[in-house]
Amino acid sequence: MKLITWECRTFLEAVFLGVIFALEYDSIRVIRRVFPHRHLWILWLEDIVYWIYVSVACFVSCLYSNNGIMRFFILSGLILGAIIWCSLLGKYYIKYVAKFMKFILIPLKKLKMAITMFLGYWKQKWRTYEIRNKKRKGTT
Repeated sequence: MKLITWECRTFLEAVFLGVIFALEYDSIRVIRRVFPHRHLWILWLEDIVYWIYVSVACFVSCLYSNNGIMRFFILSGLILGAIIWCSLLGKYYIKYVAKFMKFILIPLKKLKMAITMFLGYWKQKWRTYEIRNKKRKGTT
């Protein structure tokens, strides 16, 4: 009986881990929507780092629960968790979190533009002041 409860608990942990991994990858996708990447190699690098992280996390999880042995029901739980996340909440998470982040970034972009314009105005004023002073010093 202990073996069955251990397998059920480990399977549910794997499902939960699959949901977490899918959520993390969707967070990467949100970042990609909010901040478009100019180069394809950056996307590849993000994916490689993500999959290395997932591999290490799965190994550590299996090491903790099963002495490092990857069993079929653990792999099934990971896949099932990712499917559950993607089918139930994944689309909405990406859509609405991306909209929220863009909504938050709009005032920040306007603030940056205002500061840039303000500093540009005073930089131009400073240049004209320096040019006038050079002309005055040159004529005296």
